[in-house]
Amino acid sequence: MDTVIGEVTPIIDLSVRRLCTRPYAGHPRGCPNWNKAGRFVCPPKAPPLVKVLDLDQPTYAVAAPFDLGAHVARMAERHPKWSERQKRNCLYWQGTVRKLLRAGIETLLADHPGLTVLECPEACGLLVGETVEPLGVDLEWMPEQWDWHIALAGSPHPDLAEQYPEFAAAIRR
Repeated sequence: MDTVIGEVTPIIDLSVRRLCTRPYAGHPRGCPNWNKAGRFVCPPKAPPLVKVLDLDQPTYAVAAPFDLGAHVARMAERHPKWSERQKRNCLYWQGTVRKLLRAGIETLLADHPGLTVLECPEACGLLVGETVEPLGVDLEWMPEQWDWHIALAGSPHPDLAEQYPEFAAAIRR
């Protein structure tokens, strides 16, 4: 499966940012980056999307796929005693999909220079699944077969650097 790049209409719901506070294995209070000092790209410090991008201008998504199912099968073959959690551990595969995402972003920026890119748009309240669905990207909640990493790009909001200087400095522009 190839990286998908296309124009999208962002669907925003700021409550999605609270997903970062949901407990998961080893993190009873959710993501350790939630409200972390100096972490301006994560909620609740990340500004709402309407303050980051000029949504009157075209907005694009870059969706990079990773065949998690094939990875899990490979790990099961190589490490038959590993637990399901060990086989799915993102430390072993996340770098691969991030590299694909960065390549897709570079392709987009070659055609549309000057865009601001968010590699974690859900931090700004984007409903990622609903936004990329029209591109044919079907996100699985708790992925079994395909995991996708999504970036959102668009023209920066005219007041972004002035209103949110730390955030503006931390994102790709």
